[in-house]
Amino acid sequence: MAESLNLVVEQDQTGLWRVTSPNIPGLLATGHSRREALSNVDGAISHLQRVERFAGIVTDDALRCGA
Repeated sequence: MAESLNLVVEQDQTGLWRVTSPNIPGLLATGHSRREALSNVDGAISHLQRVERFAGIVTDDALRCGA
């Protein structure tokens, strides 16, 4: 069974949309629209995974559920 990924979607004072997740510390996806920000989540998760591999950090199970 797949884990649930909780996303927090907010618009900042400049109008930029930001997506974060309590499941994945450090996740930040942005966009000029809500749809664009949400569509950037997969890329942001992939980027975090690459950074962790490069740094030699063991990837958290929460990150794997988004891959």
